[in-house]
Amino acid sequence: MFPRKSEYFFKDISSLCKIFLFVILLQSCAFVNALRGKTAPPASTRTLFHMTDLSGEFILERESGGGPKKNTHIVKRRVYQPGKAEKELEKSIAIADVGVLVDGDGEKTPVLKPKISQYTVWFESKKYFTEMKLDNASKSLLVNMSSPEAKWNGNVKVPFPKGTGVFCFFSQVIECIARTRFFELSANKNTGQLNIHIIWDGYPYFQEQYSNVPSEVFSRAQVVYEGRNEESERKYSIVFGGESIFFNIDEYENLSKIFWISQGLTIVRSDSSEVKSTKKAKKKFKQQTKESFGRDDQFTDLEEGNEEAEEDSNE
Repeated sequence: MFPRKSEYFFKDISSLCKIFLFVILLQSCAFVNALRGKTAPPASTRTLFHMTDLSGEFILERESGGGPKKNTHIVKRRVYQPGKAEKELEKSIAIADVGVLVDGDGEKTPVLKPKISQYTVWFESKKYFTEMKLDNASKSLLVNMSSPEAKWNGNVKVPFPKGTGVFCFFSQVIECIARTRFFELSANKNTGQLNIHIIWDGYPYFQEQYSNVPSEVFSRAQVVYEGRNEESERKYSIVFGGESIFFNIDEYENLSKIFWISQGLTIVRSDSSEVKSTKKAKKKFKQQTKESFGRDDQFTDLEEGNEEAEEDSNE
């Protein structure tokens, strides 16, 4: 009887050791994050913002996170009036690949590489739609427009500006900047400027809603660090074509506020914002992406990601 009890005893000890090592690993990850001054943010989030402009007050619903396939990032937006979530006034989706930019000196910068975007807006109950898709062969964006007006229909091919650089969909610009580590580096140095190209994924309809916005697909812009506010949020500005957009981010580099003073536009995160980071929420987000935007065949590749790819994109 004694040998059998000893066998059980050593099995119990072995199990306890495994549990102990697992706890140590968890604590080590937490310790590393603590040294960085923050914990890891959720892999995917759904956030509500109060949005006001010269035409009224609205709710902006924004989802951001890794795509169902590994190494992609998706930002999805909806705009509607308070209490009327079922009636969208504007919606968009921007998809980018996670990659690296190599300059002439061989230095590597992590970036989001724009892949495809879709933008829909309703003017006087009429639907206006535009899609932008990367064409690697010609180094261009293929822009497809569909609207009730003849001048905004059909396809155009817009070449990327010459040279290299960081290109960001406007609706995805916060995540695009964060990917370069500019937020982290500028905060550590308490100064900094990043040159980017904005891709107006709402073109040409976005320009119809706001004045003095360049009537072009690409705009050169500078992102400038502006310090911190009383809540310790980091403040930045995006300067382009004589316009300035100011925005704040929180400790996790998530968008907190936007102020576009010349347009009378203010976007402030709601205190009741819902944040989801579970696999269940992520699967629902993937399904809604296909159901809410475009034709089924346009996003077939996004639906092919398996559960393993989802797990990898959370890391």
